[in-house]
Amino acid sequence: MMQVMVLSLSIFSAMVGTYYSFRAIKLRKKRSKIYTSFNVKEQSERRSFMMKFGDKFDRSSVGKDLLLRLQRADINIKPSEFMMLFLLIFSVLWVINNKLLQLMFPLDGLLAFAIVYFSSRFLLSSRKNKRLEKLNAQLPEICRLMANSLKAGLTIQQGIRNCADDLNEPAKTDFQIIDKELAIGEDLESTLNRFRDKSSSSDVNIFVGTLLIQKQVGGNLGNILDNMAQTLESRSRVYKEIRSATAEGKSVAYILPLMPVIMCGMMSLIIPGFLNPLFTVFGLILLGVVGGIIFIGIMIIKRLTTIKV
Repeated sequence: MMQVMVLSLSIFSAMVGTYYSFRAIKLRKKRSKIYTSFNVKEQSERRSFMMKFGDKFDRSSVGKDLLLRLQRADINIKPSEFMMLFLLIFSVLWVINNKLLQLMFPLDGLLAFAIVYFSSRFLLSSRKNKRLEKLNAQLPEICRLMANSLKAGLTIQQGIRNCADDLNEPAKTDFQIIDKELAIGEDLESTLNRFRDKSSSSDVNIFVGTLLIQKQVGGNLGNILDNMAQTLESRSRVYKEIRSATAEGKSVAYILPLMPVIMCGMMSLIIPGFLNPLFTVFGLILLGVVGGIIFIGIMIIKRLTTIKV
């Protein structure tokens, strides 16, 4: 009975914490878009110790690196808020592993940490790839809009403004940020380099490099952008064909490590303490060997199915 009460309270606390976290995120999104666009730090005083600690974490090198990963994944929360959700879910899973699955310490905590850590990495990676795929699909349209603007006698900055007005998300927000930064006097090269770093795309790298090189050496940038649009469309078609051909192999790479975890979880529900022998010396050795074999298999499959275009 006590275990059920502890488990229920843990799940309820997680639901309440998650609700208020996402509510705070939605409220902050309604604030001035200028602050969001330029990533200006909030100037309001934060008196709580946890809030001050969160500010310090956001300013640290780890926080800045996590912020860049969140921006690439199009997740508009602070690094400290992301870590708060990470620790909250970790705590709930720890209690579930200990009380419901009856795992020994520290196996219960290690399993909870592994689940949350790899799930968060998968979330950031999948959202980043999804956003990047949409942005790459918009690049031919971006090149044509820029080319038409330049052929009409407009400047690069005016062409960027036209892109910000006519494009859909996610490129719309990126070009709005570039346009606002140029409007307040930022240098074109530094602004485009920030856009390139945030996107982390080879196609965006080619686009930005072309703009910067032509700005320095001159030439008919409009015709070059038209040719680039055709090249990017061809690359996109080839990439889609390769992705279709390698989809089965990639799915195997994702399913392979999940099967033993799911089976062990099911056996733990049926037989309490089923995983406890894994925490013996022989069990840890066996777990390390099996984990190494699975990891090598995943790397081989990913290496075979990853084809650069």
